[in-house]
This record gives sequence, C-alpha cells and structure tokens, in this order.
Amino acid sequence: MAPPLSRRSGMRAARCRSTLVVEPPETDRRPCEEGLPQMFARLSTYQGSPVPAEGDVSAHSEAIVRQVQEVPGFRGVYYLVDRATGVARTLTLWDDERTMRDSEVEAARIREATAQREGQRIVSVEHFEVGFSHLKP
Repeated sequence: MAPPLSRRSGMRAARCRSTLVVEPPETDRRPCEEGLPQMFARLSTYQGSPVPAEGDVSAHSEAIVRQVQEVPGFRGVYYLVDRATGVARTLTLWDDERTMRDSEVEAARIREATAQREGQRIVSVEHFEVGFSHLKP
C-alpha cells in the first residue's frame, strides 16, 4: 500500500478544510481531528478524439454513476472534457484515503470498460488529498 498522501505530497496543513456542499449523510461522515470532513480524490486522464460541439459528452453518464456510486466511500464524480483536443478527465471523490485505495480494483475495471467503449486511451491515474473545495449553492 502506498504511504498516506499527506506524507508524500506535503498537503498536511490544508487537509481538513473541505467546504464541499455535497456530503454523505451525517452518519457516514468521517471527521478529521479539526472536525471537518476529510476527502481524497482520484484524477484519471484519457485521450480520445476531438468531440464535435453537437456531440453528447454525457451519453453514458447514468450507467457510469450507477456503477461507481455503489462502491463504498464514494462521494461524487466530475467528468471534464476538452472537446477540441479530445482530452477528458474524471475526478472521483472519496470519504478517505483507505476507501479510495480499497476501490482501486473496481475503479480500474470501470475505467478500462469506459475507455474501451468511448475509444479512449488511459493516460494517467493520480491520487490526491482534497485541501479544500467549494461549490456555490
């Protein structure tokens, strides 16, 4: 198992300052020592073909979300697309580092199947501790 991200990345000072509006039910929160929820993120980068302006980048989103939301510790997902270059990124959010790491096998399966279906190549998969976030309500 990889060492905790806080030791590898030097992000310890900001580790509990999440203000993300989307949170699990109160009973599922795992507060850190400062009383705010801790979150981790997996950022996967894909290379595909450019997407025309009329192309639907959310065509399979419901099926993907259904698969990943069943994985323990899952908090949310963003799908980012640069239509001009064909570069796409998924950012998945997790309760904590353990649940993110425990989800690796299932995440890899979903990632591979999605990339194959969409004609994309997986470029990289990175892991981060969320220093802070904010979504305007």
